[in-house]
Amino acid sequence: MAHGLNRSLQVAIEHDGERILARYGDKWLDLKRNGATVSWEREDGSQGIVELTEAGRLKSNSAEQEMDLAAEAWARELMR
Repeated sequence: MAHGLNRSLQVAIEHDGERILARYGDKWLDLKRNGATVSWEREDGSQGIVELTEAGRLKSNSAEQEMDLAAEAWARELMR
C-alpha cells in the first residue's frame, strides 16, 4: 500500500518483475516493462510508451525526466 502525504489515501500496488499495477478506487495505472520500453495504460483508456534511458530516466516523445518525478506525477494524477 502507498499512502498520501496530506490525506489518509491508500493505493493498492501489485507487481512482479515486468508489471506494476496501481489501484485507487475505480482508478488504476498499469505499467508493463519489456526491456527498456515501458507501456502504460489508465482506466480511462489513455495509454503511452516511455523508454528507460541508461541514466535511469524516463523518456517519452515530448520529454525526459527523472524516474521518481514521473512516478510522483502518475501518483498525483491517480489519487485525484
